[in-house]
Order: sequence, then structure tokens, then C-alpha cells
Amino acid sequence: MGALRDWRHEKFAADYVERGLKGERTARDSAFAAAGCAASKANAGRLKNRPEVKARVQEPFDRAAEFADVNRPRIVVELDRVGRGDVANFVESVPTASGGFELRLKDITKPPPAATRRR
Repeated sequence: MGALRDWRHEKFAADYVERGLKGERTARDSAFAAAGCAASKANAGRLKNRPEVKARVQEPFDRAAEFADVNRPRIVVELDRVGRGDVANFVESVPTASGGFELRLKDITKPPPAATRRR
């Protein structure tokens, strides 16, 4: 979505998210005041309910949801797989016209024949 046009609305959205994540009970009203607006619960509520402000407030939570299933054991397993990986499984040596060789990535979109053989 990007930043909101009105800098006060942008400041309100950013502060509201930050204060809300900290668990402040008065996050909406505090963010409204921090954005330079006169203290008013009714106006703070109206601003919070504007569609563009709602969407802007939701963005950080949507981004964070992408990482919700990342945890310490999963990271360790992924790093272990990378560490044990063999580059030779992914590249092949191809002769060139000049008599030398160059390395090219193998086509890994299809499983190798050994993996598809029935046992």
C-alpha cells in the first residue's frame, strides 16, 4: 500500500501499531495525540476506522504472518540441510567449443530417474 498521503494519518498508524504491540491499553488515543491531533476519543476512533488507515495498520501484521511458522528447530534443520548439501548434485560439467569445460546448473525441476523407479 505504501505511506498514507496525510503525514498525521501515517504517524497515527505507525504509533498505533507500535503502542498496540507493546500492549498499551490506550494505544489509539496516545497515537492520536502523538500525531499532533487534539485529544479526542471520538476523532481517534473515526481515524482508526478509516479504510486506508485500517489497511495501513494491518500491513505489519500481514508481513509478520509470513514468518509465523518460523521457529528455532526449523531454522536448525534448514541450516543442517544446507550444510550437508552436495553442490555436485546441482551442477554439471559441460565441454565448451574451445576444449574447456564450464559448469551449468542441472535441471532440478524433474526428479532423477533413480527417484522415480518403482521398487
